[in-house]
Amino acid sequence: MPATDAQIRAIYKKHATGKMPVTEWWAYLEGAQADPALRARIREVTTRYQEAEYRLRAYKSSFRYTTKIRKYCNLHFPNDVYPWEVIKVVSPITVHVREMDAILLNGEALDFQVGGFAAHCSNQHAQRWAYTQNHKNEVRVLRLGKQGWGKGLYRMSDTPRKFYDYNL
Repeated sequence: MPATDAQIRAIYKKHATGKMPVTEWWAYLEGAQADPALRARIREVTTRYQEAEYRLRAYKSSFRYTTKIRKYCNLHFPNDVYPWEVIKVVSPITVHVREMDAILLNGEALDFQVGGFAAHCSNQHAQRWAYTQNHKNEVRVLRLGKQGWGKGLYRMSDTPRKFYDYNL
């Protein structure tokens, strides 16, 4: 049975990420029932791990993190996503962006079934796109406000993203 905090953390991480069956985790906890000191250490280590995960999730969803200037900026409008690249940072609250060209790579792999007005795409989240810069596309000035970049329509990202909703 693991005795160090690192070993307990490793086992709990396997359980928390779904890489270990729940029955295995329960068996581990049942084995720790005999030793009150080990039980207390498991409780302390797992609590610290959960608190750290919570703080990380809270930071990643915070206004400061989501509005940080990155290499790309994706326009979310209404259900579609369009890739833009940041070409110039004017100030911490103003950037210039330019739309990128996106080419669908696996259009033939999308599964359309008859239904609705014309068809329903059952695997539309499997879209794969190739992105290229296009210096002829328009340049927009985005400002950071209370709602986010460009009144909340744009979201900064480390990678470009394109998504077309075929089912709208």
